[in-house]
Amino acid sequence: MAIKIAIPGASGFVGRQIVPLLEAKGYELVLIGRHKARLAAVFPNRRVFDYDDLDVAFSGVDAILHLAVLNNNVVATAEEFEIANIDLLKNIILKAKTAKVDKIIYTATIHQQADKSNYAHSKNEAERFLNDLNVMRVTIIRLPIVHGERFAGKLSLLNALPYPLARYIVSVLASFKVTLHITKLANCIDAELNSKASNEILLTDQQDGNLFYAIVCRFVDVGFSISIIVVFWWLLIVVWLAVKLTSEGTGIFVQQRVGRCGKVFSLYKFRTMVKGTKQVGSHEINGSSLTKIGKFLRKTKIDELPQIFNILRGNMSLIGPRPCLMVQQELVSARWKRGVFDVLPGITGYAQVQNIDMSNPELLAKVDEEYIKLRTLPLDFRILVSTILGWKDNRDLSPPNRTI
Repeated sequence: MAIKIAIPGASGFVGRQIVPLLEAKGYELVLIGRHKARLAAVFPNRRVFDYDDLDVAFSGVDAILHLAVLNNNVVATAEEFEIANIDLLKNIILKAKTAKVDKIIYTATIHQQADKSNYAHSKNEAERFLNDLNVMRVTIIRLPIVHGERFAGKLSLLNALPYPLARYIVSVLASFKVTLHITKLANCIDAELNSKASNEILLTDQQDGNLFYAIVCRFVDVGFSISIIVVFWWLLIVVWLAVKLTSEGTGIFVQQRVGRCGKVFSLYKFRTMVKGTKQVGSHEINGSSLTKIGKFLRKTKIDELPQIFNILRGNMSLIGPRPCLMVQQELVSARWKRGVFDVLPGITGYAQVQNIDMSNPELLAKVDEEYIKLRTLPLDFRILVSTILGWKDNRDLSPPNRTI
């Protein structure tokens, strides 16, 4: 027997694209909107209701996909946002409880929690209400800009172009703004409808298959590495000699790290610890293990400079999750589960500029996954600038809620 889903807000941009995709997956849909006649015109030969008919609409329904929203591109008062985004949701939940619906999937936006607008306030209040529910399972899906065969908002100009050309332009724009294709959203909803748990999901296209993003990143990586060699070759030699002359051991320290696809590679650094120091994470290093100039090299990040050769060899990128040691099995396991090894590790990263190190493997893996989902060229640039300027605790780089 098909799962029956009620979709408030079905006539919106996301609703118009998601309905046929869910129908193709075999779900029975009940569509709900403010104007029943308008909804019927958009979706002929479907079961449609307005918000005055929720008692009837929810009869026999297994789950609710809540898409109804007064969006942030609408000029409205705080009261109007509250009525549309909070009061309507509360009424829907009340009717759903009576009808014994036990699952709701709620769509939110990625950055609304850090926003101060009336729209964001209403959406955040709605989430707080949902999180306090104990009578049904709640899944919150955080979305960026959603696109499909059609485009909305500022991207609507692309609708006049042939789809292959529009899609190429979107791939370029996706290098600068986080996006999501509608089919990925449909697949996520499908999985959550068949899940027995509550959940919170940050859903994006990531940069998988984005050739423009990949080319720009590689160009910057190689350009940066060559620039360091050309401009600061003398510094590399001076530091190498200083390390060699002030303590016993090699000038360059070679350590095995876990890289992309779990492949082990040799990472290069200027040695900052005395010879024979046990190989452990940086957070576990005893201060007495550092050489005379090791503390300075670590503080200034100069010890990381030899990793430009890892970049040139294709083992690393300038920005990415910091590569871990093979012995850090808890972190390795957490990163496998979260897909962190799908990308190249970096000299600096999203977690590092937020002062998150390997002492908390699960949190670090979560933040690494968050970076992979949110990465764009502007974010990579901000991480680089934060690293160079030595900024710490840059919480503004990320959504406040890390339950992902």
